Amino acid sequence: MNETLKSLLKLSEVDKIIHHLSCQQEELPQINLELKTKIATLQNELNTKKIELSDLSALRKELLEAVQTKTEWMQSREERINELKTQKEYQAAQKEISLAKKGIKEKDAQLGEVGPKIDRLTNELLTLTEKSEPLIAQHTSDIQSNNEKLGSLDKELEKNTALRTELASNITDKTCLKHYEHIFRRAVPAISRLEGNICTECGTKVLPQSINMLKVGQQMQYCSRCKRILYIESLVFANDTDCPSCEG
Repeated sequence: MNETLKSLLKLSEVDKIIHHLSCQQEELPQINLELKTKIATLQNELNTKKIELSDLSALRKELLEAVQTKTEWMQSREERINELKTQKEYQAAQKEISLAKKGIKEKDAQLGEVGPKIDRLTNELLTLTEKSEPLIAQHTSDIQSNNEKLGSLDKELEKNTALRTELASNITDKTCLKHYEHIFRRAVPAISRLEGNICTECGTKVLPQSINMLKVGQQMQYCSRCKRILYIESLVFANDTDCPSCEG
């Protein structure tokens, strides 16, 4: 039985590696998706600020052009006002000039509001850019790194799966192997070391009779709580130098 347990332990080590690799295969794409979402959020924030700033800059340009056009028209009108021949024409021109001055004043007031807004948005965009661009670069680098890991996982899984097949085929006690496989489908690792009378995987106390049965080495024993296969390390590796807890 101890030889079977030793073989199952080797199988368990490979299964833990396979389980870890499989988890990475599932987790890394999800992590990448979350990173892409973060990048998109940061880029959207930057783009929103840029659009706001662009709209205000366009509005300022429009206002400046309007002021310039009205000012030039008003100056031209004022230069020619004395050429008018009738009082009616003179009064109409004065009214037009007055309206132009009012329009210019309104545009200048708008420019007075737009200018500070542009300054504020420019500073906000600069601060946001300084904060966001390093994060975007880091997230992009992490995605690339994760993709590289994903690219190597298939080879690692293939190698360890082949090793697992070999180890499983070398276990002669197929009943024990079947029990192990059944447990492994719901618990990783499927085998647990006893430390004193405690299952080291779930911390449950093991009954004395189960410990005695393990010492006799004729029947496989299981933890009453987590149902893992139990083993006593010093017995399984009694004649070996590769006891995992006895190194050094």
